[in-house]
Amino acid sequence: AGMNPTVTLSAQSLNEPTLKAVERHNIDFDNLEELRDSYQAAGLFTYTDIILGLPEETLSSFLQGLSRTMSSRLTDLVAIYPALMIESAEMNSKKSREEYQFETRLCPQTWRFQPLDLEAETEYEELVVSTRTMPPEDWKKAYLYSRMVWGFFFGRVGFFVTCYLKVILKVDPMDFIVFLVEEGQKHKHKYARLNKAICHAIKQCDIILQNGPQLNTLEDYGPIAFTPHEA
Repeated sequence: AGMNPTVTLSAQSLNEPTLKAVERHNIDFDNLEELRDSYQAAGLFTYTDIILGLPEETLSSFLQGLSRTMSSRLTDLVAIYPALMIESAEMNSKKSREEYQFETRLCPQTWRFQPLDLEAETEYEELVVSTRTMPPEDWKKAYLYSRMVWGFFFGRVGFFVTCYLKVILKVDPMDFIVFLVEEGQKHKHKYARLNKAICHAIKQCDIILQNGPQLNTLEDYGPIAFTPHEA
């Protein structure tokens, strides 16, 4: 029909203890790569989703998972979402909440590119912001790095530089992202635009921790709400 759909190769996590905890059985990563090759050969875009805040995930395992998903293909992307407590899901049970020590926030749902102050009936999402294996400080780091990955790499701002470092110089993509964040925070005047992006992601993280929305406004753009990576 002349349409170009994006095929979801859902992973949610690449950490085996996490997959066991949520009773999820992923396709083997090598088989996933074969599927991705097949779709790409047919001219179809692909993307993988990764979820932040699942049980048994650590900061290290989460970043390793992100690194593995950072493909050098222009037509392959990743979407990174915070874990939500959904009615009737096993994670939302009293047993799981106690076992994995979930800490959550109740955030009003907002829609991208809509006014943040839009008068409408408000619904709320319960976001996981800490677990037994990912304390609040680690969750905040994971949130910041994941927003930078989504904006810088999958938003294609620094895609080619990162791919060059990965393929030619064997630099782990996630190490480069962490380096960028550290340098951007350390030399805020030298890298003013990078620092501004980092500060926006940190601000958004703090808003969530205060039970605020996942989307927020940008200076000079009025009341319109943006996702952090688009911002």
